[in-house]
Amino acid sequence: MSDKKDYVNVLKALDRTGIVSTAVNQLSDVQAATEDERLRDALEKICNATRRQLVPLDGKGRLLGLPERFAQLSKGMQTLANYCEQMRDSSEPQWQILAKRAGWTPPASQ
Repeated sequence: MSDKKDYVNVLKALDRTGIVSTAVNQLSDVQAATEDERLRDALEKICNATRRQLVPLDGKGRLLGLPERFAQLSKGMQTLANYCEQMRDSSEPQWQILAKRAGWTPPASQ
């Protein structure tokens, strides 16, 4: 599970209660460090949208519990959370998931 820390850290940031900008900074840290292109792209979109819509409000809250007026952003965060949960719960290690996406196939059993 330790090789899936990116997904775990995203889930923690989305679920934490506190200053929104702190959670966005945590998501940005994962975005900069991850090798998962899908995760990096999703985080870029979520972080940019959150900075535009929520950070100027400088409020406290939980990113997965956004009010109804932020429905589109909330839906994106839920989709991101679902993706991270799926990757975290996969029986394959992260390197294998990413390698398969890049076209690698495991050697045939003999």
